[in-house]
Formats: sequence, C-alpha cells, structure tokens
Amino acid sequence: MASTKRADKKDIVGLQEQVFVRKVIELHDKYLAFVNDCFQNHTLFHKVLIKD
Repeated sequence: MASTKRADKKDIVGLQEQVFVRKVIELHDKYLAFVNDCFQNHTLFHKVLIKD
C-alpha cells in the first residue's frame, strides 16, 4: 500500500510539472505576440524577451 501512495504522489507531481511547463510556454507565447504585434517584430525586443 505504501508503494501505491508513492506512485500516486509521483503522478501528481508529474502532472503539476506538466501544467507548470505549459503555463510558462503560454506566457512566453503571450509576450512574443506582443513583440510581434505591438513592436513590429523589432529584433531588440526579441533579444530582451529571450534574455529576461
């Protein structure tokens, strides 16, 4: 029974990590869209987006 609880906890942690990565990618895509739409895809803004 203890091994089942450990497996369940690993599954939950794995799901949380997947959700976190998905949210980070969505956030990056959001700001990339700002650079593309609001700043005419200027290279300086791309550099700042990648750097920070």
